[in-house]
Amino acid sequence: KFLRQGSMMSHATTSREMGPALRDNLALNLMAFMAYHALPFTVADSPRLKKYVQMLLPGYTPPGDFTMREKFLPKLFNSTVSGVQDVWDACSLEYPFRTLAGDGVKTAGGDVFNMTEASGNLVVFVRLKRTPNTTLDGEWYANTIEAEMKHRANAAKVEIHMIFCAIALDNVSVNLRAFRILQQRHPWIIAVGCRAHLFDLVIEDVFKRIDEFQAILDEVRAAVRFIKDHSRVNKLWTTILNGGRTVVLFPETRFAYGDLMLERFFNNRSALYDLINHDDWADTTRSTNRNLTSNFEDTVNNPALFTKIKGLREITSVLSAIIHFVESPSFSASWTLPLFLSLGRLLEDWIRRDRNFSSEAKTELKNTYLRRWNGSGNFVGVFNPSLVVASVLDPNIHCLGFFSKLPLGLPTIQYDSIMRSELGRFCSTLFFSDPDESYNAATHEFKALLLAGLSRTKWAKLLESYKARIMPFIQEATGVANALSLKPLDLIGLMKKHFSLYQAKMDWMLMGRDEEHGVGALAVIAMRYLCIQAQTADVERANKANKVIHTKARFSLKETTTHVLLYCYHNLRLLEKYEENGARAFSSATFVSANHEEESDDDDGDDDNSVVSVMDETATETTEEADDAEVSTDTNEEEA
Repeated sequence: KFLRQGSMMSHATTSREMGPALRDNLALNLMAFMAYHALPFTVADSPRLKKYVQMLLPGYTPPGDFTMREKFLPKLFNSTVSGVQDVWDACSLEYPFRTLAGDGVKTAGGDVFNMTEASGNLVVFVRLKRTPNTTLDGEWYANTIEAEMKHRANAAKVEIHMIFCAIALDNVSVNLRAFRILQQRHPWIIAVGCRAHLFDLVIEDVFKRIDEFQAILDEVRAAVRFIKDHSRVNKLWTTILNGGRTVVLFPETRFAYGDLMLERFFNNRSALYDLINHDDWADTTRSTNRNLTSNFEDTVNNPALFTKIKGLREITSVLSAIIHFVESPSFSASWTLPLFLSLGRLLEDWIRRDRNFSSEAKTELKNTYLRRWNGSGNFVGVFNPSLVVASVLDPNIHCLGFFSKLPLGLPTIQYDSIMRSELGRFCSTLFFSDPDESYNAATHEFKALLLAGLSRTKWAKLLESYKARIMPFIQEATGVANALSLKPLDLIGLMKKHFSLYQAKMDWMLMGRDEEHGVGALAVIAMRYLCIQAQTADVERANKANKVIHTKARFSLKETTTHVLLYCYHNLRLLEKYEENGARAFSSATFVSANHEEESDDDDGDDDNSVVSVMDETATETTEEADDAEVSTDTNEEEA
C-alpha cells in the first residue's frame, strides 16, 4: 500500500525515517518480485540491485540472501495462502466443489508430484511432493492425494466431501490403480482420467495406426526436415518466403502439432514450388545428397499428396482444435462425451464423402474411433459412466438431445446400470441419515430426467427454457435446426459463449429447495458433477513452472523451499487477476438474472421460473504455440 502512495516517498527519506514496518514492507515487495519472476535469492545480494535501490531510497539497503529466504519468503507464502482463501470464499457460490488434479515431472532436483485444485476457471496450485527413489505404485499416489485432501479439509474445518468432488490424473496404469484405491476408501469420489490426453491419443491413432495417414505424415516430415537440415536450402527458402510463415517440424510426441506441420506445408505449396524452380536451386543443392534432393522435388511436385493433405486435415485440424479447447480450465467434464459424439458424426460424414483414401483406411479409422470410445484392448477409453451422468445432469447438454442418436454404430448407453453404480455409491456415503430412502428418491428423480421430454415436470420445463435460449444461437451461427447436425468446431463455439454452468448450478440449487416439485436428493449430486474438471493440463502448466524455478543452477533447493516458491509463483498471478477484476475474473458468466421466483400456483401448472443467462462473448480461448504443447503424450498406453 505504501508503494502505491508515491507522494509519500521522497529522495530525502532515509532508512531511519522509514521505520521497521515500512522497511519490512519494502523487503516483502522485493521478495514478491523475485518469486513472481523465479529469480534466485542471490539477486538480493546483487550490488547493482543495491545501487538501484540507493538511487530511489538513499540510505536504505534491502535485506540479503539469507534474510530474504528465512524471513520474508515465509511471510510472502502466508500472505499468498490467505489471499487464495479469500478468492475461494468470493467464488464459493459459483464453484462450491473442487477437483484435485496431480501429475509428475522430472526436475533438476529429482522427480516430483505436483497437485492443483480447480473448479471452472479458478485453478490454484496446492502442493509439491518429491517422489521417493523407488518404483511407485498406486498406493503411494492414493496416499499422497488423500493426505492433501485431508489437509485442505482440516484447514477449512470441514469433511473432505464438503470441498472436493473429483480427482483427475493421467491415464497410465499406476494412476488407474490409485483411482480404484481412493474410490474404495471414499466411494463418493469421481475419478476421471485426463480427457485432453485422450483426445490427443485419438489424433495419435490417426497418424500412427492407419498406414495411409502415417505415410502422408512421414513424407511431409521428410520434406520439412530436408529444408531444416540444409542451411543453404533453408537460406534460399527464407528468401522466397519473404517474412511469411515457414514450415514447422513437430515434436515426435506432440501429434496435435502434426496437423500444424501439415497445415504449414499445404499453405506454402506455391512457395515450395518456387523453391525447386528457382534459378539458384541447382547451385544451392549441388553438395546435398542427390537422393534426398530428388525425394524432396518429387514430394513438392506431387499434387495428389496435397489433395490428400487437404482431405486428412478435415479430421486432424478439428482434433487439434478440440485438444486445445479441452486443455482450457473453462472446459467442463459434462461436455466431453457430446464433443466426442460430434467428432464421430464428422467422421461418419467424412467417410461417406471422401474419395482420396482406400476403404481399408476408412474402416480402420472407424474401428479406431469405436475402440477409443469403449477402451477395448490396449486402448484407454473416452467413455466414463461419471461423464454420462454429468452430461445428463447438465441442462445445457440434456436439452439438445446429444445422446438420442449415436454415430458409427456405437452401442446404446445402458442408463440403468450407470444409474445404479453412480447414484448408489453417493447415497451410501453422503446421505448418512437414510441412505436407502435417498437412493430410491435419487434413482426415481434420475429416471424422471431421462423421460423429461414426455412429462410436465419442473425439470422438463427447465429444459425447454434452456433450449429456447440456446437454439436461436445455433440456428443463427450455423444454420442448422438440429443440435445433432452441429460440427465439432461449431459446438466448441457454442460451449464457449452460450453454455452457462453457473446458471445450471443455480437452477439445480433452486430445484433442490423446492419441496413440492423439487429433486432434493439428486440436486446434491448434480452440483458435484457440474464441478468436475476432467483434465490435468493445469498441473502440467505447474510442471513447466516447476522447471523454471528448480533449474540446474538451483538443484540444491529443498523440497519445502521449492514448494513455497512454486506456490507463490503460480498463485501470485491468480491474486493479480483477482485484485484487478474481483471474482468476475474467474466467472463463467457475465450476467445472471435475479428473477428467481417461486413456481406459480396457476391451475395449468405452467412454470414461470425460467432464468436466462447471457454468456461472456469474449470468453478466453487457450492458444498454445507448437513448442509449448501442454498435453503430455509420453504415457505408456500399452501398460494402461
